[in-house]
Amino acid sequence: MMWRINALLLLVLVVCALSLVSSQQRARRLFVELEAAQKHTSDLDTEWEQLLIEQGTWSNHGRIEQFARKRLAMQDPAPGQVMVVEGVR
Repeated sequence: MMWRINALLLLVLVVCALSLVSSQQRARRLFVELEAAQKHTSDLDTEWEQLLIEQGTWSNHGRIEQFARKRLAMQDPAPGQVMVVEGVR
């Protein structure tokens, strides 16, 4: 009778040990996935900041005017060609 209790306790111990090893392995895998996701987030944040800087550069008024003059051959209108329209209140 005593050997059955010992065998049962041994089986429970083995199951608990395997469960512990399995949960530790899962925790390690999830931690690695978390670190990879955090690195990806950091990379995306860096790229976003660079895109905002680039957007600021491209939307600079002087750059737009230079582009319009050189590539699109645009010019300022003559004073007689300018019409001022006032809004109605």
